[in-house]
Amino acid sequence: MFRVKLEERQGTQEILVSKEERLLYCGLRNGFNLAHDCASGVCGTCKAVLVSGEVSSLWSEAPGNKIVREERNEFLMCQAVAESDVHIKVRPAVPSPAPKPQPGTLKGVIKNHRNLNPNVAVFEYHLSQPVQFLAGQFATVQLEGIPGYRAYSMTNYSAEPTQSLDFVVKHIPGGKFTDWLFQESRDGYELMGFGPVGRAVFAPESDGDFIVLAGGSGIAGIMAILQHASVCGHFEKYRGDVVFGLNGPQDVFFLDELNLLAGRHNNLRVIVALVEPDRSGSLTSDYLNLEFSEGFLSNAANEVLGDLSEITVAFVAGPPLAVETSQKMLVMERKVSARKMRFDRFG
Repeated sequence: MFRVKLEERQGTQEILVSKEERLLYCGLRNGFNLAHDCASGVCGTCKAVLVSGEVSSLWSEAPGNKIVREERNEFLMCQAVAESDVHIKVRPAVPSPAPKPQPGTLKGVIKNHRNLNPNVAVFEYHLSQPVQFLAGQFATVQLEGIPGYRAYSMTNYSAEPTQSLDFVVKHIPGGKFTDWLFQESRDGYELMGFGPVGRAVFAPESDGDFIVLAGGSGIAGIMAILQHASVCGHFEKYRGDVVFGLNGPQDVFFLDELNLLAGRHNNLRVIVALVEPDRSGSLTSDYLNLEFSEGFLSNAANEVLGDLSEITVAFVAGPPLAVETSQKMLVMERKVSARKMRFDRFG
C-alpha cells in the first residue's frame, strides 16, 4: 500500500492505495468528490499535478492525454497508479446535486447482448453482487486484453440494489472494445468495472420542470431518469421536455420505449430530431406519441422548446460537440443559467 496526499484549495487529505488501483477510483471509493466526467481516459477532467513521488499510466494512448502537459507533471488520475507514496494537486470538483451511493469495484458478465441497429447494441452487465445507483449515473467496464476502461450510462432504474446494469453501446469503427462487441454475441464474457459514478443525476425531491437534450447514445442515462420520474409520479406535477437527436431514420433506437412513456404521461413531451428527415413518414405513423423535427440537436431544440424560464434543470448528454453546442445555445440564446445544467459528455 502507498500513501497518497490529495491537495486542493481547501486543504489536504490522505488515503491509502494499492499498487494496482487507479488513483481516481481509490479517491472516489473513499468518499472524495474528485473532479471527473468520463472516468475512463477520454475527457481529461480528472487531470492532476504530481508534486512528489512516482506514478505510471495504465493506458498511454488514452484520448484525454492530449490535454496533459508532462513538463508540468500533469497526468490523468483515472489512468494512473502509484509506484510510491505520492503528493498530488487535484482540481476542485463541482458540488454534487444529490448524495450518491459509494462507488466500488464491479465484477460481472455480459448477458442478453443484441443489436438494435447496425451501429447500436445493448447488453446487461450482470453483477456478482447487487449495487445501488442513481438515475443518470454510469459505470466503467474493461475487458481483459483490451487496455482502458469504457464508460456507459445505465439505461435501467431500480429503487433497490440490483445486479443488472443495462448498457447501450454505439459502434466506434476502430474502437477495440466496440469492434470486438459487434463481431458476434458476447454473452458470458466477463468484465471488470467500477461504479456507480457521475453527477448528471435526477433528484425528484428538488427537481421540478426539466428539459433534456440528448444526442445519440447520450439518451442512455436519460432513459433511467425518465423511468425514475415515471415511477415516482414526477410527471403528475411537473413537465419534462426531451429532444433526442439522431442522424436519420436508419439510426433510430429506443423509440418504442419513449413512445410508451410519452403516451403514459401528458406532461412528458418527446421530440426526435433527425438530421436526415424521415421522407417516408413511417416513423410519424408508427410512433403516435412522439414528435419529429429536422436538424441538428441544438438547432432543433432551440426551435421546438418553449419558454425555459421556469425549468429547474437541463440535462445535456452526448458526444462533446453535441454537448458543447447545446450548452452554448441554452446559455447564450435561451438564457438558461449554467448552474441549472447537468451534463454527461463522452467521446
